[in-house]
Amino acid sequence: TKKRRYSASAAIGKCVYIIGGYDTKTRLKSVERLDLTEENPQWQSVAPLLFRRALPAVCVHRSNLHYLTFNFNEFNVFFIN
Repeated sequence: TKKRRYSASAAIGKCVYIIGGYDTKTRLKSVERLDLTEENPQWQSVAPLLFRRALPAVCVHRSNLHYLTFNFNEFNVFFIN
């Protein structure tokens, strides 16, 4: 996993997701998942965002992560398979 700040997180079922953020050098487009049903949960990379994002807002609706950029001029849906 990558150290980050200014990211967003949400849970779908027993999985926790962390989205975007800033690693003190650049904005991130990475998305990571922690599956709490595993015996020894570890963060795993999943499909990244299309663009680097810091300070996103995120919510879950119908098992999809929806995120909004910090300047509120873009709305995206991140589909979880």
